[in-house]
Amino acid sequence: MDFNGQGAASTLSDENAQLELLDEWAGTKAMRQKFERLSTELAVQFNKVKNAVELLPGEREELEALLEEYYAVDPEPLEDVALKAELRRLESSRVAVEMCGSVISTIAGERGARGLLREAAHEVKGLIAAAERRAESASSSTRTPGDEDSASEPEPGLDEASLQGLNDALDLLYQAEQISENAEEQVGKYAEALASSPHRREEAQARLRELDRLFKTLRVRTADAAIEAAQAAQERLEAAEVGEEEREESIAELDRLRKATADCAFQLALARREAAGALRGAVTSALTDLEMAGSRFDVTLSWTAREGASEDTNGNVLRVPRASEIGEDDHLVFAVRPTGLDRATFLLAAGQNEPLRPMASIASGGEKARLMLALKMAPVMTDDYASSRANRELASGGISVFDEVDSGVGGRVGARIGHALRRLTTTGSQQVLCVTHLPQVAACGDTHLIVSKSPDDDADGRTTIDIRRIDSRDSRVEEISQMLGIGDVEGRESANRLVDEAVAAFS
Repeated sequence: MDFNGQGAASTLSDENAQLELLDEWAGTKAMRQKFERLSTELAVQFNKVKNAVELLPGEREELEALLEEYYAVDPEPLEDVALKAELRRLESSRVAVEMCGSVISTIAGERGARGLLREAAHEVKGLIAAAERRAESASSSTRTPGDEDSASEPEPGLDEASLQGLNDALDLLYQAEQISENAEEQVGKYAEALASSPHRREEAQARLRELDRLFKTLRVRTADAAIEAAQAAQERLEAAEVGEEEREESIAELDRLRKATADCAFQLALARREAAGALRGAVTSALTDLEMAGSRFDVTLSWTAREGASEDTNGNVLRVPRASEIGEDDHLVFAVRPTGLDRATFLLAAGQNEPLRPMASIASGGEKARLMLALKMAPVMTDDYASSRANRELASGGISVFDEVDSGVGGRVGARIGHALRRLTTTGSQQVLCVTHLPQVAACGDTHLIVSKSPDDDADGRTTIDIRRIDSRDSRVEEISQMLGIGDVEGRESANRLVDEAVAAFS
């Protein structure tokens, strides 16, 4: 089944899709698949020969010694990065622990804050005791016999408020001492949290020195690079295990595959160029039938040369001895693609005086739609269709589905499209299913189906799709009249005319 959706025409701007269409027309899909298989085998064989090496004198011993040292150290990916980061953390923690020690010394050392607070508290206690003795002495000397009613002011510092102030100061000093003990405890806990194994720093430094020695041996700078270097050395040793006889057999097989791939590439290119000429004429004729008279269609095919490249060092290029027969250079090598060496470009001149330009740059939506249909019609536009049909892969004797292929075109062109689709069924022996909103296209069909959507009350409000076949001519005329949308009488007359013209064109 050949399906052509609403976006099918837009693929014409893609060179890969253009080459696919050309291969369908040329019947070269099997040859294209053969080239893809050969080119894949060629790439594998090239790598096999490339990797099969012969070691220099003393190289095996050197590689084995290198690998022995590597496996003795056995570095982990990114291990050097992790070790350096760990050493930075350990150094930062060491500095922080030293600072904690300094803080604790300031708090609890021989002349630390807590000792000074204790000395201050002892001295305040002495002040309080002295003040109490002075107050007691003053109290006994302020009164004389016969002068009971006389009174005097207390000495400075001996009043109740001053004595209470000294007691408050003593309490604050006791509290400050307790706070300093709490501060010392918290700083000590923080230092304990930072502390690491006393030997971990030395272990990390020793491992990093070990890695550095390995890096110098391997001439690398990182653990990841060391792992890659060891893998390369191991692969080189393994590749060297291939015997001389096997190497010669591999080289002979590579030469055979190159010759077979080059021959297939040439035959594929030759068939495509032959088909491109026939496709050019067929599509141009089809475009005329689709109201694009004066338009021209062309296909260009070219190879991509890789100047300076060599088959000996590059497995993705190929030299073709007979390249000059199709206009390429025998002495150059060309880029290999899974689909062959060719790049295909579809060109269109939309008017008689217009230059040919790539599809991606000039074609409108309507032009692309008609060109797509013209490409589908191309097999039935050739005089030798009946004899060549067995060699065509492009929609011959099968089912073709066109979903609004007439999108973006008007009524007059729509009639041409309808006739073209009908021609695919009569000349091309195809079953054509077409979804359309154009009455000119609908009038050309053998069978008319109406597709409608409506909410279904018995289906939880979901939309249901109804497909109804129109059997009688009167029903077809009525439906086409409604599609025209120009009034009952005039619409039916126009619908009758469209149906009659379609019948007459293919009777």
